[in-house]
Amino acid sequence: MKDKLILFIAMGFGLGKMPVAPATFGSLLGIPIFILAGKNHLLYIEICILATILGIYIAHIAEKITGIKDDRKIVVDEVVGFLITMIGIPVEIFYIIMGFFIFRIIDILKPPPICLLQKASGGFGIVLDDILAGIIGCIILNIIVRCQYLYLLF
Repeated sequence: MKDKLILFIAMGFGLGKMPVAPATFGSLLGIPIFILAGKNHLLYIEICILATILGIYIAHIAEKITGIKDDRKIVVDEVVGFLITMIGIPVEIFYIIMGFFIFRIIDILKPPPICLLQKASGGFGIVLDDILAGIIGCIILNIIVRCQYLYLLF
């Protein structure tokens, strides 16, 4: 029973079982969390920290259960990465869509040094590359948001 619950959460409540682009579907789970908590920046950062810690733990256990290294059905890491991407971003549909695509592009392309992080093992290895993709996405998205606001001032 415990194993099934861990796998259910790790696989994004079943979204990780999608036959095509399970990580993209899994990333969608971060959107309602951002919409509900994103306006309260302190709460949102606490949620990101908690999601990261739990994500590493859940991914680690799920990998042991499946016996598959970085099983593509495990999508909890994509949720964490998307949540990190959205830190400090206004809760507006335009930015949610932009953040979603920025994170997914970075996560799919895995530019250096992200590609090097996949060699780490266990839950930490599963989530680490998405954490860095989220950080890079967050920087890019925050620059876009801030530049847009500067543009509106002039």
